[in-house]
Amino acid sequence: MCIRDRCISLMNRSKKAVTFKLFPSSPEEFAKSCLSLSTNSDTEYTIKQNETLPIEICFQPTVRMPAFKHELLLQIKDNETRLLSTVAGVSHGIEVKFIEDTVDFGAVVRGSRLTKQVQMANLGDIDAKFAWDKKTIPKSFTITPEAGRVPAHESFCFEVNYHPEKVNEETMRYEKVTCKIEGMDTLLMNFVGRCVDQGKENTKELYFTTQVRVPKTMNVTVSNPSAAKWTIKPTISTKVDSSKDFFKGKAVLEVPPKGNATYDVTYLPLTMTKGSTDSTGKVTTLYHEASLFFPLPDGTALLYNLFGQSDPPTALSTIQESAKAKQQKYIAVPVKNWLNVVQRFSVSWKLPESADPATFIRGATTFDVAGGSTKDYKLNFLAYKEGACTFTLTFKNEETGEYIFYQIQINVGPPEPYPEIEVASIVRDSTIRVITIENPLSTAVTITKSQFTVDSNYIFITPDTVTISPQREGAIEINFRPLVVETKEATLRLVNPDLGVFVYKLLLKGLKSTVQRSMHFKVSLGSELVQTFRFIHYVKAPTTYTVKLQRLSDSSKDSPLTEFKAEQTTIQAPAAESNSGTELSLGVKFEPNTIGESRAILAITSSEGVEYSCLLYGHGVAPQPQPITRIQAGKASAIDFRNPLSEKAEFAVRFDNPCFSLANKLAGLLDAGKSVQLQVKFDYSEGQSNTGRMIVTTKGFPAWVYYLHGEK
Repeated sequence: MCIRDRCISLMNRSKKAVTFKLFPSSPEEFAKSCLSLSTNSDTEYTIKQNETLPIEICFQPTVRMPAFKHELLLQIKDNETRLLSTVAGVSHGIEVKFIEDTVDFGAVVRGSRLTKQVQMANLGDIDAKFAWDKKTIPKSFTITPEAGRVPAHESFCFEVNYHPEKVNEETMRYEKVTCKIEGMDTLLMNFVGRCVDQGKENTKELYFTTQVRVPKTMNVTVSNPSAAKWTIKPTISTKVDSSKDFFKGKAVLEVPPKGNATYDVTYLPLTMTKGSTDSTGKVTTLYHEASLFFPLPDGTALLYNLFGQSDPPTALSTIQESAKAKQQKYIAVPVKNWLNVVQRFSVSWKLPESADPATFIRGATTFDVAGGSTKDYKLNFLAYKEGACTFTLTFKNEETGEYIFYQIQINVGPPEPYPEIEVASIVRDSTIRVITIENPLSTAVTITKSQFTVDSNYIFITPDTVTISPQREGAIEINFRPLVVETKEATLRLVNPDLGVFVYKLLLKGLKSTVQRSMHFKVSLGSELVQTFRFIHYVKAPTTYTVKLQRLSDSSKDSPLTEFKAEQTTIQAPAAESNSGTELSLGVKFEPNTIGESRAILAITSSEGVEYSCLLYGHGVAPQPQPITRIQAGKASAIDFRNPLSEKAEFAVRFDNPCFSLANKLAGLLDAGKSVQLQVKFDYSEGQSNTGRMIVTTKGFPAWVYYLHGEK
């Protein structure tokens, strides 16, 4: 209630006192307008000259009033009545009420929601503030909004949501739900409703089957028969916390009027379902269970019982890599922790039964991954033999039994050669390099010479057989015997059925010998000497050697070599049957043609480049007396004489005993190297010696002496 006063001052400006009455034109209407005067309408008032009379008009409305206007009259005594003033006003007030004060919700399914609107009208002239008294609102009801303002001359709609949780056999009435209005009395509201169970006709089942941690989505259809759009807030609940959040869907589903909407439900299990076995041996799947509830705006509901079967996982992915045999390969495997807490995994790997035993996998046996993150697991792979290798890598949480696994496929290619091995040796001498071979297996490995191949005829392997114990190393000898002076690359391969292929790069160097073989001859002029030159033939193929002799004397380099002769100009050699080779021989003859030294070199070569050489040193000395030649008296005996010189010469023959003489005469010059027969006869004479010497001489050389003995 508001009180307003207005004051009117009446002043007498006349020269005499004035008596009058003051009253409204309609006293009843004036009073209805909650107006009152400080003067009495029936009382006469006198105002002297220049005096003032204050008159108060009081407006004290108790209710909202429309605009009004009243006349205030002044009646002077013994004079006419005149209009003194007009009083106008209005009373603005708050007038709020509910259009209906009882809301009947009817039957509503437990867990569902039914929303109805309650209209509040503000018939007043100013905004009205409201606030619901929460203490008076039943637990099964929600009013939105709980407080606010209603503009003047407008209506406001509240949403009253009925969401019962307890089934009532009878209709329940909830009275005196209070709404406080600022500036006026409170308003009361009544609610009526009944909670019923979900009917079996509206309960359905939905079955999901998927691998653990692989999402599976199914959908349900919700129909809206009403003319208004439905905004539904579905709820998904699980019976046990262990499967919480395995089933998910959108928080809000909008269904158009007179239409349908599809709601997707995704089943993403983080654990595998298990089975129980009864006494008969029958296995029953223990599903992950949940319920999907649609509280429909018409007070009904849809209920879906959700059953999820989570099967063991398939391979998370297939990782394909390539590697070299006998070379370690590090593989990074990304491991994702599907939980939000740290998981410790035990790591294991399994090779198929057909896998080669010379395949080795190493890595940490436990592996921690932070929650919700991905971490690389480093795996070490080593295969001794080339080929395809497939195995399973498993990460298992021993506490929960959950696991993930990967298929690893590795294509193992040929091995890289080992670092180059340099082997150097003087031609036809043998040198050895030792290589070690590791046996990583749990069984002994035998390596034979036949398992080696090499693109060089100068390499051979010893020993013939090596047996390497488990987890030990064995030694193999590479024997290199070059036959020619050269530098050459070669590849040595070992193909072992247990350990695979080994490849070694060899740098072979055949070095020239610093030691020269030689043969020495010392022969008297006119004689000859044959010595044998022996050498080892190592080529494992039939070979033809060519024999050459060359003078080494600078002063005589242009003269033909006649004093040294080889018995063969070619030597046919069969294939060497062993690494020890085959001995061959060649006869070399020295026949001096002067007194002094002669030098030459013997070279034996093949088309393959193999060469043998030998220095020949010949020393010609003075002729030696020849053995006794017996001659019968009266008969001539032939004595051979050859010109050992390198040119024609004239020889003279004389005897120191006249009983001996030539039966023929020497003919002039004798060609170099030509032989003649000297016919020597013996004439017996009594008293004369029967021995003597035949002396052959030529200019510049010692004589050749032949001892003679005559016989009767």
